[in-house]
Amino acid sequence: MNQNAANRYVEHFIFTNQLPLMISNGTTLKREQSLGNSKLDFWVDNTYIEVKTPLLNLQLPIGNHIKTKKVSEFNSFERFVKHINALADSLQENEKAILLNCFIYDNKHFIPSRNNKCSNFVGEQVTNCIKKGVEMWQINFQITPTEVSLLDYFSITEDFI
Repeated sequence: MNQNAANRYVEHFIFTNQLPLMISNGTTLKREQSLGNSKLDFWVDNTYIEVKTPLLNLQLPIGNHIKTKKVSEFNSFERFVKHINALADSLQENEKAILLNCFIYDNKHFIPSRNNKCSNFVGEQVTNCIKKGVEMWQINFQITPTEVSLLDYFSITEDFI
């Protein structure tokens, strides 16, 4: 999955003011903005937005005709933890900070993986950052050979408290 393309899709929908529930009509949109020792995806007026494209577990029904392989456990959450804490720290100077979970399919509701040895630590970090004011959102896109469509976007902050 092309995660850089997901950022371009998000940028387009922010720039064309199609996400008014999440972010007001931004007059200033900048990509790849440094914040401390992190580089966050977007800064729109007084809001930092970090886009994550969860790939650990695609939350789609898989037919019996599809063969899957067992993969080794993913334990590299340092970058995620660094970014979500940078978002929380940005609230000392900015109005909003958003972690946007981006899906290029119709995921009805994101459920983070809980069967990892890092799950408790990562969950605690997310909860602490939400208590500081970080908002969690989900956005779903549909990609066809001719276009990328916005299917839905909504806050999932309450699900993580």
